[in-house]
Amino acid sequence: MLLLLAEHVPANIIQVFQNKFFLLDTLIALAAAIFEESVCRGLLFSGFLGHEIYESSNFRLTKAALYSSLLFALFHLVNLIGGDSSAVFEQIGYTFAGGILFAALRVMTNRLFWVILVHFMIDWGPWVGFSQTSSNWFSLILVFGPLLVISLGYLISADKLLIKQTALKKF
Repeated sequence: MLLLLAEHVPANIIQVFQNKFFLLDTLIALAAAIFEESVCRGLLFSGFLGHEIYESSNFRLTKAALYSSLLFALFHLVNLIGGDSSAVFEQIGYTFAGGILFAALRVMTNRLFWVILVHFMIDWGPWVGFSQTSSNWFSLILVFGPLLVISLGYLISADKLLIKQTALKKF
């Protein structure tokens, strides 16, 4: 909920319904959410998680979340083409934190649907003609720092539970 409020989702939704490009804005946000989450939390996260080098590794969920979120963030470097570099580097920071949150949501629900829905809600806004501008690093850290810490804490605790269950199965 904090993320949705920080990203001004309620105001964006109201603006989308008042915008003449409602369908275009909706389809862009939906396509981005489906594509990015299918690739990052579907393919990459699952791939890192299932890779055999992690079979005996501790903290498999956390590592897979970190790696897939880093790639998710770095994919946004494409926005440097014609974009404000300061805003793009901020975007890389908050998309990394958001990627960890999305990975935690994926683990929590074991479904991509909820991750895609939250991503769609964040992206859904009147974006036609939108240009990204830089914001305040302090406010980004204030919002996304706790989300990152809470999400990592959840993933680490889920990993510990998996380690404990694996140890019990050996007996």
